[in-house]
Formats: sequence, C-alpha cells, structure tokens
Amino acid sequence: MHEEGRGEVRVAEVPGRSGRPGAIRGGTTERRLQRMGAVTVGVSLPREWVGQRGLTVGSTIRLLSRSDGSIVLLDRSPIPEVRRATMVLDPTSSSEHIFRGLIGAYLTGASEFDLRVPGGLTPEVRATVRTFVRRTIQPEIVSEEGDSILLRDVSLGSFLPVPSLLRRMFQVVRGLQIDAGRCWQSSDSRRKPELEARDDEVDRYAWLVERVLALHGWGGLPEREDTGPGDDPLGDLLVARYLERIGDHAVRIEEHGLRLRDAGLQRKVLDGITDYHEQVLRHLEDAFEAAQRGDIDRANEVIDTGAALHATHDTLSENFLYQSGPGRVPIPAHASLSLLLESMDRTTAYSQDIGEVGLDRGAARQVLRGPRSIPPVTPNRARPRPSLEGGIPA
Repeated sequence: MHEEGRGEVRVAEVPGRSGRPGAIRGGTTERRLQRMGAVTVGVSLPREWVGQRGLTVGSTIRLLSRSDGSIVLLDRSPIPEVRRATMVLDPTSSSEHIFRGLIGAYLTGASEFDLRVPGGLTPEVRATVRTFVRRTIQPEIVSEEGDSILLRDVSLGSFLPVPSLLRRMFQVVRGLQIDAGRCWQSSDSRRKPELEARDDEVDRYAWLVERVLALHGWGGLPEREDTGPGDDPLGDLLVARYLERIGDHAVRIEEHGLRLRDAGLQRKVLDGITDYHEQVLRHLEDAFEAAQRGDIDRANEVIDTGAALHATHDTLSENFLYQSGPGRVPIPAHASLSLLLESMDRTTAYSQDIGEVGLDRGAARQVLRGPRSIPPVTPNRARPRPSLEGGIPA
C-alpha cells in the first residue's frame, strides 16, 4: 500500500524461530471414524499437521468443544509465528500518520516492526516510536542504529484469554468513571484533569484485544464464566470498543466536573448530578456482566434501564438548564453542565450497546444448542414426478 505523503507498509510472515514450517492454514480434509476398541471411536490426524507441530506418539493435545458443534484441536505449545511489518517512511510524514501506521500493523498481528527512513532517522520518528511502545502492550525496541529502528514482540507465543483482558479493561474503565464522579465534590483536591493519562491504558487493552483476536484467527477462544456462550470474537471486539468510548467520556466528565465545582453551584444541583452518575455506573456494571454471561433477561433489563436513564438525562437538563427559579444554574456554567450530562448520557448508550451483545450471545446459544423444532425436509422418492404436459395444474 502506497499513498502520497505516507509510508509503504508490507506485512510478511516469517518462519518460526525453531526452523519448523508454519501450521497448515485454510485447508480442509476428510477422515472416517474408526473403531479403536470395544467402545472407543477415533479419527486419524493428518501426518503433515502432526509433523509440523513437532508431535509424536504420546504427545498431549487439547480438544476445545465450541458452541456451534465443532471441535478445535490445539497443540499445548503452539509454534510462534513471526509477522514482520516493513514500513518505508517519507521523512516529511507527520507523527500522527506514522503512529496510525504502527497501530494498523499492530492490530493485524505484526510482532516485528522494521521502520526505515531514507536519509536517516529523525527526532520526530524516534519520539513517535517511543510513544507507540508506551501506549501498546508487548512490542519493545530491540535495535536502533543508523537509519533503522527495530521493535519486537517480546512475549511472542503467549496465550492471552480475551475474556480476562476484557474484564481487566472493564475494571480500568469503571475506576475512571468512579474517579470522574468525585471531581465536583468539595472533598476532591484535584485542580486539573488527571484521568487522561490513565485513559491510555484503556486504549492499550482495546488494541490488545483486537490484536489477540487477529492472531488467533478470530476463533478457538475459551468458554466464558459460568454457563455463558463460548467464542464470540465479534462480540468481544464490540465490547472492547464500547468500553474504550466509555473511558473517553470519563475523561470528559472529569474535565467539565472540575469546572462545575469552581462555579459555585447549589448543593441541590451537585447532589442531582451525583445521584444520576451513580445510576449510570451501576448500569454499566450490569451491562458488562450481561454481555460476559450471555444473560438474556439481564440484558433486556439493561436496555430498558438505559431508556429510563435517557429520560432522566432529559429531565435534569430541563430542570437545571432551562427552567427559572432558585435552583437554576448560572449562565457561565451552562456549557460545562450540558456537556457533562451529555457524556453521562453517551455512557448509558454505550452500556446499552454492551447489553445488546449479551442479548445476541444468549439468543445465539439458544439457536445453536436448542432442540430442533422443525424436522428437516427430505425428498419423497416414492412420489412420482408430476408431468407438465398439458400445462401446469391450477
């Protein structure tokens, strides 16, 4: 890919460090079930796959049963696959464009990043690379000399369960929202926003979730908590992106909340905002649990509660911003209060979206695992085919 003003990016797959060839991809084969004892039935494995994985008689493998009825066969020690992204950068490229290129390669699974700048590395390129390393998980600078800088995924081959990553991401986002909700209270000592730097961690987890899904081929992931559905890579990706947006709104809530604290609002207004934000936070917690467990009833409650919270937003906006009276907000504070309430309302909307993921997962589990209610249609070979001579009967 080459565009004016941007570098050329090429992603190549490199054989594993062990010297063995990579695993078979995209191929299908058929095997017949064979009797292997009085009550045992087995199936033989393709010799090529066994050899490529370095397996022998007595090797241990894992069988993963998926919700769609398929079985995934996994080696306990998968061969690391190295994907190298080679980026030839225009010396005049902006830092933002370089950063976007690095993130794009990272999300597609690149574990080595070879950046080349004709004429030599510039301070801007070095600074951008360090920002990329700081804001992502896994790549580290392993070489920097002359006109080249090399990054490598130092944890190549490690398995990171996506449900655990999402739960940790949720915990970080929830912590941001809790701290944001304290900033307009008199006991809070903050004088300037502090959450923006912490929000970088949310971005790191969002990018890492997408990266792990890409590296594992968007499948073969473990079952979730309790009786929740199995692998659902699209749902995982959506939840990660919704959580990332909620983290952004926590930063905005803090920014506008600090301004409101200094505006001298009446206690009635501040208490109303605090109570509303606590309801939004509980709504987020319920939404995440519904999504992780595929709980249809809880997901429906989340969606219904979200509708009620949207109505609460409208009521608070009307009472605090547009009505006259003793509780009316001073004109200079209107913009901050309006934007703060809007960020809380957007948090509610994203929580509803997370709840819908749980609804879809629960519905999918019923479709895939439920009993067949309509028998399959099979042709009746005993019935003679009607003749078309003389026209089609009415």
